[in-house]
Amino acid sequence: MALSTYGEYSEGEVNVFRKVLKPGDICIDVGANIGAFTVPMAQLVGKHGEVHAFEPCGPNIDLLCANVLQNDLFNVIIHECAASDRERELEVTRQDALHAYSHPAINEGSVTVHGVPIDSLKLTRCKLIKIDVDRHELQVIRGARETIKRCRPIIYVENEHDDLRQELVAELVELGYRLYWHKPFQFNADNWRKNDRNVFGNLVSIMNLCVPDEEGYEVKSLDEVSDYRDDDEMFDREIARYNKYVDRNPDDLTSRLMYAHHQNLMQREDEAFAALAENLRREPMHQPSLAIKGFFALQRGNWKEGWPAHELRFGQPNRHQFGGDRTHSVPKWDGSKTNEPLLIWSEQGFGDNIMFARFFGEVLKRAPMAFLECRPELYELFDYSRVAGYENLYRLGRTLPQYKLHCSICSLPHILNVDDEMIKIERPYLATDPLLVKNWRGQGNFRMGQTPDPMIGARIGLCHKGSATSERPYTRDVRPEALITTLGRKFGPIFPLNNNGQFESFMMTAAAIKALDIVITVDTSVAHLAGALGVETWLLLSYDPDWRWGLKGTTSIWYPTMRIFRQPKFRDWASVIEEVSAELERRGYGRT
Repeated sequence: MALSTYGEYSEGEVNVFRKVLKPGDICIDVGANIGAFTVPMAQLVGKHGEVHAFEPCGPNIDLLCANVLQNDLFNVIIHECAASDRERELEVTRQDALHAYSHPAINEGSVTVHGVPIDSLKLTRCKLIKIDVDRHELQVIRGARETIKRCRPIIYVENEHDDLRQELVAELVELGYRLYWHKPFQFNADNWRKNDRNVFGNLVSIMNLCVPDEEGYEVKSLDEVSDYRDDDEMFDREIARYNKYVDRNPDDLTSRLMYAHHQNLMQREDEAFAALAENLRREPMHQPSLAIKGFFALQRGNWKEGWPAHELRFGQPNRHQFGGDRTHSVPKWDGSKTNEPLLIWSEQGFGDNIMFARFFGEVLKRAPMAFLECRPELYELFDYSRVAGYENLYRLGRTLPQYKLHCSICSLPHILNVDDEMIKIERPYLATDPLLVKNWRGQGNFRMGQTPDPMIGARIGLCHKGSATSERPYTRDVRPEALITTLGRKFGPIFPLNNNGQFESFMMTAAAIKALDIVITVDTSVAHLAGALGVETWLLLSYDPDWRWGLKGTTSIWYPTMRIFRQPKFRDWASVIEEVSAELERRGYGRT
């Protein structure tokens, strides 16, 4: 579709080949399909170079051959098979280029194909290996280990599957590679056909650009991929890796920054601050270092230094990931009094929006014509709670009134010069419909589930995980068997607050929370929601907490009804669960 509509396919990926490949180079295209990448790769390496194209599916091979011949390319060697970890037959998803779909639930079935390792080519040199093979990337790399060790090519590999990511990254790191995220948009406004119709929306390719670490090459425009294998050494392993890069190249500010970041995650302040200071000595205006220094300040309650540094997020290249890439044709509000219409726009996650919504009342004191934009899932809750007053609330993605000034909701602390006194709340600032609360308790006018009491007598709500796309879920979340089973057996029944379809909006979640005595949760939006509702909240916090919870203490300045149970050491959930159990026992929540 892309080739017929735009005359090109994923131009952002082709740009990588343009930067890497030179005439005379040898490269490999694994998952060549019909040649959308094979053709430009062959043109770049020229008649004295070679492209080895692996494609196992018959209909695609026919089109690949036709495209190569039509472009007069005689430097392409087509391998009518799959690349794999060894020579064998393997089952792959049928990828008919004319009818295949990208969603795994909609495909043309599977087909058995012959696979061979790249190492069987016995190449003496190779500049680039591109791999996009629908969940078989790891097998391809394992079948190319000797080639990779011998030739040290750039590797450009798809990495879009959460369940395969950890092992794939670990394999490449062990092979001596430094990985970067590359997420080019599928739509290119400056496409060959000059077609401005975007059929892809915000769809991106999720790729890793992998560079041999001995080259000491730093890709400053891309975010680095972390090697977070699921073990107790995950951060110390990264500390050692980045320290190695710094030893090799002391001017590698990104590696020293990552070293400082991981030392801070392990609560080694002296090492973290010393590394940051060295970066800023070498380059005083190094924006990433200034931003991380600001987060360190926020984590320690130093708002005066932290809030301005928080604004540096808008200078990072991947700001579209948190909603910070929106453009406005009007000036940014500076916090001064004004009667002009002012848009406070939504950015970042649900928890951030709930937490910072407390400041909208102060906004109205300075700008009475202000209105608030929120995520649709929060709209009913914010509207019922009058977070934005009356008729000042709008859904993200809908038509907004005209405005003359703008400000992100997450920039309000900086704009308003927020301090301790402005953060503290005397009473809950979110509320929910009492009838919905009664319905959850089985006492209202509508049955919420299949039983008269949808909570089955539960007084404790439990949330053991947050969004997989949020920061550090691998250390934040608790395995359900470690938490739900343990507490449920002794103190049940427990009501699950992870949204598995039982909540249609945050209003419904809020009502369920208000029907409970205590909410026990990891660091996710449920913690913010329960705290803003004034419900007793027990926050289970990992050793590497988000900045807003600080590094010490059992209370939070953000929510007076919150108690924090902190890991005493890295990944030690057992001690946390034991402490929670003892407190529940003391409070009389044991089964009778």
